[in-house]
Amino acid sequence: MTSLWSFLLAIAILVGVHEYGHYKTAVALGVKVLRFSLGFGPVIFRSSMGRQVLSDDGAQKGETEFVISLIPLGGYVTFLDENSDPELHEDWSRVFHRQSLLSRSLIVAAGPLANFLLAVVMLVLMNLFGFESVAPILSTPAIESVAQKASIESGMRVLKMAPKGEELKEIASYAQFEKAVLQALSSHQSLDLVMANPLGHSKALTPIELDLSSVHLPLNGADHEAQALELEDQERVLQTTIRENPRAVMTLLGFLGPYSQAVLGRVSPGGAADQAGLIEGDKVLSINERPIADAYALRTHIAKSGQFEPIEAQTWRIERKGVPDPMLLSLTPQRRMQGKEGVGRIEAYVGSPAERVWVQEGPLGAFQVACSTAYEWTYQTVVSIYQLVAGHTQLSQLGGPISLAKYAGESVHLGFAAFLSYLALVSINLAVFNLLPIPALDGGHLLCYCWEGLSGRALSERFIQGFQKIGLFFILALSVYAIRNDLMRAWGLSP
Repeated sequence: MTSLWSFLLAIAILVGVHEYGHYKTAVALGVKVLRFSLGFGPVIFRSSMGRQVLSDDGAQKGETEFVISLIPLGGYVTFLDENSDPELHEDWSRVFHRQSLLSRSLIVAAGPLANFLLAVVMLVLMNLFGFESVAPILSTPAIESVAQKASIESGMRVLKMAPKGEELKEIASYAQFEKAVLQALSSHQSLDLVMANPLGHSKALTPIELDLSSVHLPLNGADHEAQALELEDQERVLQTTIRENPRAVMTLLGFLGPYSQAVLGRVSPGGAADQAGLIEGDKVLSINERPIADAYALRTHIAKSGQFEPIEAQTWRIERKGVPDPMLLSLTPQRRMQGKEGVGRIEAYVGSPAERVWVQEGPLGAFQVACSTAYEWTYQTVVSIYQLVAGHTQLSQLGGPISLAKYAGESVHLGFAAFLSYLALVSINLAVFNLLPIPALDGGHLLCYCWEGLSGRALSERFIQGFQKIGLFFILALSVYAIRNDLMRAWGLSP
């Protein structure tokens, strides 16, 4: 029930703001709006809004009819047009289609623009009120990586950082650290970092230089192919991958995520961990007398142990709650084939939840972060749509109203900031989708206006009506397919 009500609230806000953008711009440019509707179908609530006029019974009321309709998946505004009753005493200069090309374009574009502005407002509020995020504590860097060469160790906490020569800025979360690293890599800068030494020695500060000025990564997955690329092509691939797959770039730099203790989670009955006597909550201190720094180091050791047969028994030194002294247990990982390679498995979840911190910005910082985040999400949305159209992403990835309701409910349970973030993300998706040059969407209308501006004549009404029917059919088919995907996921099937 929470998912349903949070979804309906989100739709009301998103659609209301979108249609209000159309409405307010139209009124400002002198167009009369006959109806402002939230939802489609039978009307369940009716009122009035806008400029006050005299009704037939002599009472004052708004000239625009405001209605809430039964089906909440959308909304619309209806303008005064030439098809209205000519016997009515109307100011026909307020007809939408009699406005200039620029005015009509502004009215149509105002809906998506309102959604972009709503996203920025939601993100500003989220950063002003604050939210929980993962602490900027680093895990064991990958071997021979840029991070390892910079002498970064497991458990180091990033306190401040900035491009070399610039004023150091405090880093509050792992997300801020990741963003700063990717920005420096994109512009080929070195970074100065001030870090607290590994856990247990946090009073000692370590200055570190992370040289990203001449990094060339095998971003296409094959070293020889990357080396064959011209420098200009390498740069293009680098910039594209930073935008489209930032997590993969961080991994290639050696940053494998935030620090997580080498603690066991759920242990599967009958697995290697269970047979050895390990239980949930055990912390692994060492294996065969080699210290285990964190969850990443433990996962790496377990996986590598399955490279050769037979797998030898290992001596695990663990710390268990309620037991005063460390315990020694003998464990033999099970070997599983992953492609052509063998990997070790112990049938237990490895890693504790990362440390959380409270992140909050002042008014200026909140606005800057909101604008940056909105830009990034807009770019990612455009790329996702392009990949879908180009066939790089399968249609089975599409989600419909059931998925949106599920995510809305989850965001509400996570807190106010998560719900604001959800609203901002969906608002950006709605804005970008509406700007697509598809008939019946705002982008389709703008496409017609582009033709009118370039050719000097408007498209015929008959052509526009046919054009819109095609668009409506396409949107309906896409919606049905998305709902079909939702239902298959709900039934535990692969769409």
